[in-house]
Amino acid sequence: MHRILVVEDDPDIRQVLGELLADEGFEVVEAGCGDEGLRRLHAEPFDLVVSDYSLPGKDGTAMLREAARDGCLRGRAILMTAHPLPVVDEWVKLLRKPLDLDELLDEIAAAVGPPAWR
Repeated sequence: MHRILVVEDDPDIRQVLGELLADEGFEVVEAGCGDEGLRRLHAEPFDLVVSDYSLPGKDGTAMLREAARDGCLRGRAILMTAHPLPVVDEWVKLLRKPLDLDELLDEIAAAVGPPAWR
């Protein structure tokens, strides 16, 4: 089973994404800010990180860069944003908000493959 870390400061969006991905057959761990996401990445492996770009504390890009520098980003990353000029590294997939959930699921499948049950 693929493990996905969802980092989103809006609890409603975080819950919807977590439930959607769990219903699709992924194991989901949630974090509410960049610092918490980074702690999770240091503590356990994930196949993918799906994160908001604008987060309290460390933003999504800073969190991913620090995790990559520390060697604890073991999978790919998707950043979601409505920011007009986000700073994103070329190895990070950027999705625009409002999210198209089908596009998100397609990008997740492209990054880690389909859920185990498919």
